[in-house]
Amino acid sequence: AEYTEIRFYVPLTSEVSLKVWDATGRVLVDEHQSYNKGVHQVHLDSELNGAQGVLYYQIQSGSYVVTRKMIRIN
Repeated sequence: AEYTEIRFYVPLTSEVSLKVWDATGRVLVDEHQSYNKGVHQVHLDSELNGAQGVLYYQIQSGSYVVTRKMIRIN
């Protein structure tokens, strides 16, 4: 099965917010979950509803926020 994977590191056990949106601003994923310290990966498939092209994702944990661009090809 094909999926999109996002990996991230959490320095302290905390609540993490993950948002994914497309170039038009349509939000595809808006999840909040508690993660333990360490490296984590999130697999997205059906959540992206077949979206292709340039997508953006943002991970926020406490005051740390990172936003990145990705290209998704089906």
